[in-house]
Amino acid sequence: MKKLLILILFLFALVGCKTNQPGTMTMEVDLSAITEGMKVSEFELSNIVLHVTYPNGSKVNVPVTSNMLFQSDLNKLETAGEHTITIQYKTLEQVVVITLEEDPIVTINPTAITITGPTTVKVGQMITLNAMVAPTTAPQTLIWESTNTEIATVNEGVVTGVSTGNVTIRVISFVLSSIHEEVVISVTPSTITDNYETYYDSAEGLDGEALKTALHNIIDDHQTYSYDFAKTALRNTDEDPNNSNNVILMYTGRSQAKTAFGGNGDDWNREHTWPKSHGSFGEVAPMGTDLHHLRPTDASVNLERGNKDFDNGGSQVNDTYGFESSYCYTDSDSFEPRDEVKGDVARIIFYMATRYEGDKSGEVDLELVDRVDTSGPVLGKLSTLLAWNEEDPVDDFERNRNNVIFDYQGNRNPFVDHPEFADMIWGNQPLESNFDIKVYQISSVCDEKRNYIFI
Repeated sequence: MKKLLILILFLFALVGCKTNQPGTMTMEVDLSAITEGMKVSEFELSNIVLHVTYPNGSKVNVPVTSNMLFQSDLNKLETAGEHTITIQYKTLEQVVVITLEEDPIVTINPTAITITGPTTVKVGQMITLNAMVAPTTAPQTLIWESTNTEIATVNEGVVTGVSTGNVTIRVISFVLSSIHEEVVISVTPSTITDNYETYYDSAEGLDGEALKTALHNIIDDHQTYSYDFAKTALRNTDEDPNNSNNVILMYTGRSQAKTAFGGNGDDWNREHTWPKSHGSFGEVAPMGTDLHHLRPTDASVNLERGNKDFDNGGSQVNDTYGFESSYCYTDSDSFEPRDEVKGDVARIIFYMATRYEGDKSGEVDLELVDRVDTSGPVLGKLSTLLAWNEEDPVDDFERNRNNVIFDYQGNRNPFVDHPEFADMIWGNQPLESNFDIKVYQISSVCDEKRNYIFI
C-alpha cells in the first residue's frame, strides 16, 4: 500500500511538471511588420521578429537574420509570390508563410538617340557606330537597320562595307519606335593600289615551285568573311553587267535575280569550285569562304557537278542556259563546264592550289593531279585545266570579278592577271596520269595549241 501511494505521488508530480514546463524555451514568429501587399524591394528579414521565452521565464525579441534560414529560402524571398520558409533559432524551428508582391514597373520613355562614330567605311572593311538613348535611365535596347544591304550591312552597330555608295543606317528605340536617329555612311573603294603589276614584284623572274611559293606568299593571309556573308558578296562579284538586279550563273550563263537564292532547282546557290569535300574544310574560313572560288550557280547543276573532278566528256547536263551559251557535260567521275567559263574554272583551281599550302594552322594543303576520280585534298585533271586556261582567255567579266574580290579580301587571283603563270608552274613538269604514264609538253607547238605526248 505504501509503494502504491509513492507511485501515485510520483505520477502526479510528473504530470504537474509537464503541465507547467518550467524548463522549456518557446518561440513565436511575429509577421506583423510584413504588411499586406509588401513589395519584394521593400522586404527585409529584420521585419520578422521572434518572441522568445527562455526557461527562466525571461522574454526577448530577436530579429531574424540570414543565418536563421536555409539558402534556398533566402533565394525565394528575392521574388514575388507566396513562400513557405523555415526559421531556425537555437533549438527551435518554425515554418511560416510569407507573401510578397512584384515591384511596380517604372517606365522611363526615351526622348532621343545620339549616334557617334566614323561615317566612312571601305569595301570589305568594318566600322563601329555607338548609339546612346536619352535619358540614360531609359532602356538602351536598340534596333539597327541598313536601308541598302547591297551597299552596307549593320549588326548591332558594326557596319560592313559591301559595295561603293552611300547608305543610311537607322537606329530605332526598341521601347518607343517613334524615337529614332539616322546617319549616312559612305562606302568607298579599297585603298589597295590599282597598279597590279607591282603586286607581283616579288615573283619576278621565277618559275616552277619557286614561282608558286612566291605567289602563295603574295596572296596569303587575306581578309576572311563568314560563309553567310558570301551570299551578299557574290551579288556584287558576279553581277550581270547588263542588269544590276541579277547575277550570272557560272555553269549555265543564265542571268538570275539576286533575290532568287535558295535550294530549289532553278534557284542559285554558292558553288565551291574546289569541292569542300576535297580537303574536308566545309564552310570554314579561309578555304570554305574564299570568294575567289565561290561562284553563284544553278542549284540543280551544282548538285549534278557534286564533288567531281574537271575533265572533258560525258553526257549533256540539261537545264536552262543563257542566251547563246554552250552546255555542260558530265559522267560518273568528271564534269565539263560550258566553253565560256572553262578558263575561269581552271584559273580558280590554280588559285586554290597556290593559295592553300597547309603552312598555317587550320589551312589545308591543296594539290593538283593529272587524273580524275580523286579523293582527299587533291583535284584533277591538271592537263585538261592547263588546256582550258589557253582555250578560254580571261575576259572582262573575270577581270572585274578579280577586282571586286580584291576590294573585299585584299588578295588577287594571280592567274587572272597573268594566265601564263599556270604554264610557268605546271606546264613543264611531268604530269601524273590515271595509268602512271608521264605526260610532257611538246614545246614546239606550245604557242598554237597545248598538246601532250605519252612517253
